[in-house]
Amino acid sequence: MSLYIRLAEFARIGGEEKERGYNARMIVPPRGTPEAKKGILIMLLDLAGPPRRHSRYLRLLLNTIQSTYYTTRGTVQSTLEYAIREAHRTLQDINSTVEREEEKYLCNVTCLVLHEDQLYMTQVGAMTAAIRHPEEGKIRWVSPLLQEEDIPYPLGMERDIRTHTVRFAAIPGTTILLLDSGWLNQLDAEHFRRALNMTDLHAMLRELARGVDSSNLSALALRVEEREDEPIVSDTRPEPLTQKVVERVRTVTERLLPEEPALAEEEEEEREAVAFGKPEPPPVPPPKTWPLRRRSITGPSLPWRRIFWGLLVLVPLVVLLLTAGMWWRHNRQEEQRFQDALNQAAAALQQASATEDRELARQYLRQAEVAIRQAEEIHPDASQIQRLKESLHNSELRVERIMPLYLMWPLVELPAGDWTRIIVHEKDLFLLDREGDQVIRYTLNDSGEGVVQGSEQRLLARGTAVGDRPVGDLVDMAWIAAGPAVKVSGIIVLDGAGALYTYDSRQGTRPLPFAPPDTWQAPLRITTYGDRLYVLDPGANAIFRFPPSGEGFTTPPDNYFTASVDLDGVVDFSIDGYVYLVFPDGRVLRYFRGEQTPFLVDTALSSPSTIFTHQDLQHLYIADTGNRRIVILGKEGEEEGKLLAQLVPGEGFDVDFGEVRNIFVTDGEDAIYILTGSGVWKAPLPVTNTQPAQPTGGQ
Repeated sequence: MSLYIRLAEFARIGGEEKERGYNARMIVPPRGTPEAKKGILIMLLDLAGPPRRHSRYLRLLLNTIQSTYYTTRGTVQSTLEYAIREAHRTLQDINSTVEREEEKYLCNVTCLVLHEDQLYMTQVGAMTAAIRHPEEGKIRWVSPLLQEEDIPYPLGMERDIRTHTVRFAAIPGTTILLLDSGWLNQLDAEHFRRALNMTDLHAMLRELARGVDSSNLSALALRVEEREDEPIVSDTRPEPLTQKVVERVRTVTERLLPEEPALAEEEEEEREAVAFGKPEPPPVPPPKTWPLRRRSITGPSLPWRRIFWGLLVLVPLVVLLLTAGMWWRHNRQEEQRFQDALNQAAAALQQASATEDRELARQYLRQAEVAIRQAEEIHPDASQIQRLKESLHNSELRVERIMPLYLMWPLVELPAGDWTRIIVHEKDLFLLDREGDQVIRYTLNDSGEGVVQGSEQRLLARGTAVGDRPVGDLVDMAWIAAGPAVKVSGIIVLDGAGALYTYDSRQGTRPLPFAPPDTWQAPLRITTYGDRLYVLDPGANAIFRFPPSGEGFTTPPDNYFTASVDLDGVVDFSIDGYVYLVFPDGRVLRYFRGEQTPFLVDTALSSPSTIFTHQDLQHLYIADTGNRRIVILGKEGEEEGKLLAQLVPGEGFDVDFGEVRNIFVTDGEDAIYILTGSGVWKAPLPVTNTQPAQPTGGQ
């Protein structure tokens, strides 16, 4: 089974209805021919101008579109739009010979192509189409007049045109109406809907025209239907080459012929009919030869021999010249298409670079990408295409704010485990493994681009005794500055049994006094802000805030939130004066003094794993593992919640940002440490920083 189109035509010329007009054509290429690969082409033209050459110019434009579409390589949409532009240039050439504006020709166009199971419709000017799908039942209007951003200029004007193309599925039973400008503002909605529901296409057009007063109308009614495929006859002979050549150059010949004297349309048609119907002259019998004559007769037979040999030499020469001319014109068209595509791509890239509107820049980049593909179809190895591709890639990085990390240092290769936290202080690098329930310390070398060989030290592990009790399952660790709770800055580690441990370079690992509350459920993360310790407990829907109590945290905590909250699924939190919470569905919530404050992130997050910031950082860092990136967001002022950068691995680095477990950023935001399931990486940050503004009041 294959799809085909059933067509009905209506024309009203000078108030008189006719079965067909001169302004429409439907081409169904025979199966098995190269043209059949381009599909079925339907054209409807609306030509305005002096009537003297009206039908001739209609045929010329129809021939131009048809021949250009079927002989030009490329996609259906690109070649269809290019064919219409060729018709535009043809009409411009005609108008260039006319001085008075009222004698120039303008043309509106609708072209429809059925290609496999898709329909492509391209329109220029004041043309209208209506589409009704059998499944939806609704009427869809398609017209350049509906595009508010530009005026739908017709063909033939001394300016470029803008084609309007739509693509939709070819479903059996789909009804399409193609209308010229004579129908504008003439149809009642109910009358139109009633007519479009009619089964007979001819009756549909007559019903539509019944309520229209225009004296000049034309319309096509089409319906997509299925039919059985007919077998391709193997011995079918191809069309003779000379016939193809004649058809190919017919349009060129008409454009080169001088203007003929003015004739009425009926007289011109009659003259053509007489010319093509003129009978052939009777054959000339060959001359008789005397029986004993030894030399050929040189009388009346000599001119015929000369003609015969002349034609024998001349015809192949003419065919060769016509073929060469055809290919020259084809190559010229291809080169023009190539240059047009390059110019369009360069212009779109320049417009994308000039605008600050990211969405508008994306549209320009899509236009540039399409133009580059069109140029690549013609000359795939051209150096200009490679340069445009590089410019397109750089523009995409700029518009999407993607910053590849071209310099990265692998610091540590880790064994299998559940590595969930990284902390860096001066030359100390601390890692927490929840699967192995251990805290490992490494020492960075002088350059900071690696670790000292043999510096690995286990500070804490499950089951080992610290003080008077064994260490339990480890939950999380955080950095704590020297203050009331600890005398020396270091790390603090919480285990699942409610015990707190600290490590510093002077005193080593030791227990820290700590009293968990009775409402303790399932602590997930810890952090510090000022002198206080914060514990995120999704099971209790709380963030427990512990004030220092001499050494350690034994004073009963309070719940940071002033109202009930739902922390189901929360994966991490961070504090810089505000409290930020991140969820696996991409939500980022912000709180201040226990109450939620508005915070809108202008990029979609997917399965974020961790969030990092503190009071000395200007930005918010989130590992967006679902999108394999680390996003940098603004925190204050006009940049609040705005995507400032997307960090991705540079080319050649074997690291997957879809596996990031935790991140750590230095105080000056000049470097980032990235913890994955298999190792630790360090990279310089390409972000310019200023001193961040902080919210007033404590947390």
